[in-house]
Amino acid sequence: MGKEIEASFYNVDRDRAVELLIKLGAKAIGSYDMRRMNFQVTSTGNAGSHDYYTCWVRVRTDGKHSTLTLKEQRGNDITGREEYEVEVGNFEDTIRIMSRAMPDASHDYFESHREAYALDGVEIVIDKFPDLPYLLEIEGSSKEAVDRVIANLKIDGEPDPKKSVPTAEYYSIHGADYSKIQRGYASKIAELIGR
Repeated sequence: MGKEIEASFYNVDRDRAVELLIKLGAKAIGSYDMRRMNFQVTSTGNAGSHDYYTCWVRVRTDGKHSTLTLKEQRGNDITGREEYEVEVGNFEDTIRIMSRAMPDASHDYFESHREAYALDGVEIVIDKFPDLPYLLEIEGSSKEAVDRVIANLKIDGEPDPKKSVPTAEYYSIHGADYSKIQRGYASKIAELIGR
């Protein structure tokens, strides 16, 4: 178990962010085509409020490494998330196991492109999800470390405290139609969950 201390910024200028990261001495970790399936366990309260709680399971792969992660978000503070993660040997089989273990859980699948950097002990990722602008996330071992990188980067995007909501809701918040994306992935989802 561990705290996931992460701040997210939406609608980021990717080229400007990379330029600033390089100028600050960030080291490029890699570029990845990500695939993930989320299984929603529960969600209560209003997203972004202090009474908000959500819990979900994510199966994710970058093509080389796959993980199974349970995430819990309490409230809207960046220190309110806990994460339990293990590496798994097979992305597809893990999804099939989870879909059978939680047959009533809503689920969503999506693909994205990720660029990862390291700076002052903090990981910075720039994600591009279908039909959304670039998203930048800063994750570190403490709120102070994350805040320090935020201050140095002078990020031009909008703070995104509602990143922990279910995917369809997240897309809706940002004015995009997630159901269209899900329909495009329908055959992949059916193949992955074996139904």
